[in-house]
Amino acid sequence: MQKNIPTLQAEDKFILLCARMQMEKNLKELALTLAKAGLSWQQILIKSRINLITPLIYKNLLNLDIQIPDYVIEEFKTDYILQNLINQRRYQDLKEILKIFNTENIPVILYKGGFLGEIVYQDIALRPMADFDLLIKPKDWPRIASILSKLNYNYPAKITIPKVPKEFHIGCGNKNGTGLEFKFWVYWLDIPEFSNQSIWQDAIRVKVQGIDVLVPSPEDHLLILSLGLLRHRYFGLIWFCDIRELINHYKEKINWQRLLEKAKQKRVANFLYYGLLFSHQMLEAKIPFEILKCLKPNYLRHKVFIHFHNIDHIIKLKGNVERIFSSPKSHLLQLFFIDKLCLNPKILLKTIFYFLRLILK
Repeated sequence: MQKNIPTLQAEDKFILLCARMQMEKNLKELALTLAKAGLSWQQILIKSRINLITPLIYKNLLNLDIQIPDYVIEEFKTDYILQNLINQRRYQDLKEILKIFNTENIPVILYKGGFLGEIVYQDIALRPMADFDLLIKPKDWPRIASILSKLNYNYPAKITIPKVPKEFHIGCGNKNGTGLEFKFWVYWLDIPEFSNQSIWQDAIRVKVQGIDVLVPSPEDHLLILSLGLLRHRYFGLIWFCDIRELINHYKEKINWQRLLEKAKQKRVANFLYYGLLFSHQMLEAKIPFEILKCLKPNYLRHKVFIHFHNIDHIIKLKGNVERIFSSPKSHLLQLFFIDKLCLNPKILLKTIFYFLRLILK
């Protein structure tokens, strides 16, 4: 564990050790030592569920030679099996719609859970998700809407695409409980109007459920995941697991300098910093020291961050079980935390309107 992490309870240490796809020999030994000293398995189960990582913990518990109460291991096993069944059904629906999109030559970019579950975690049960995130081009929405209707998905019927704001998305679902979330701009924090062009240009092609589909480049994906943490108020270990496992999946294929350039170009280096930093501190994600040094916010911005976000609670896996909704304060924090507030009158005006719309909606 990193020296700058606050003193953790044994249960928290155990969870952080087991919240990884692969546990090296030394990590297993540490976990065994903690277990032999005595653990509150009920607390581990509760925190694992709150942090959406029970399937991941279960997978590693099976590979540890420790005595676990039967009722606890059964709870973990049940969560794993249920998540596997739910995701199998959802992935079948995703496969169907991706196949149609390919046939109709409709480009889409699949990102976050749908990509991570199968390609990065390599076990769809390990990555709980509420829906599949898909980036599309506005001009393709009419054709997509027609396809959704034929497949009996419910979605908002009246949408004026050219007027939708940056943070807008179209959510839809079917009777199987499969949710699809279509977005026109993947960076919801784009201010004032960053283009999606580079995301489409840098996207790579993979196979999900045997179907060809585009996914973001490693650099874009790390930005997406890091920006998403703000909406979750930096609570939920699964989001940091995503960052760690994505880095571990791509390894040397990540162009760290390119990531740095993208973050600074979009003025979101501060958001990227905390996503990478906490993933490194809690889960030992392998991030070059030079990158963290280049991204590190100044003293004032850091003080503002810790005023809004209790770092001790983040690392100790504390948080509200209920869904955390954004508040006007969090939107103002976004405004302050953008790397540089452009003083160009036109851009500044658009930025102000953006936040007024978020706060007043």
